[in-house]
Amino acid sequence: MPRIPLTEREANRLIAASKSIRDDLAWANNPNESWAKSEMRVVNDLGVDLRVYANVNLKEPSRFSFSLILSRNFRILGLDVDGGHVNKHTNREEWRPGTHKQRWTDRCRDRFAFTPEEEISKDIEVAFGQFCGECNIHFQGQVRPLPARQLGLGEVP
Repeated sequence: MPRIPLTEREANRLIAASKSIRDDLAWANNPNESWAKSEMRVVNDLGVDLRVYANVNLKEPSRFSFSLILSRNFRILGLDVDGGHVNKHTNREEWRPGTHKQRWTDRCRDRFAFTPEEEISKDIEVAFGQFCGECNIHFQGQVRPLPARQLGLGEVP
């Protein structure tokens, strides 16, 4: 396996550092897609490109995820609410669906998942606050409402 220029120790240092988001969590979506997305720049004193990506299923708004991403490439911490995942490197634990977190490790990179010890809210705004707290991010924006979803042919509102 080639060496990745990010270690678990460095990822943990990035998570522990004080950071902030000044943008709103504003949703964008293509009318033909069932997921809405958001990308927010994370202000930091470390001199690195950090962003938080958010995704929500518009058909099932209780399914959403947040990820802290380094250099638009390395997910160093993620939260998936009612998402599916199977650990392949360390154990065969799986969530189908289930709430879990993913954290960067030297062995599994961004694929190591685990069940959170704390209860994660099913309310997207509350869960985003929990995620920001764990990432040491001071969120200064607002969580904007989800976009209205256009129903497809044969769908019942």
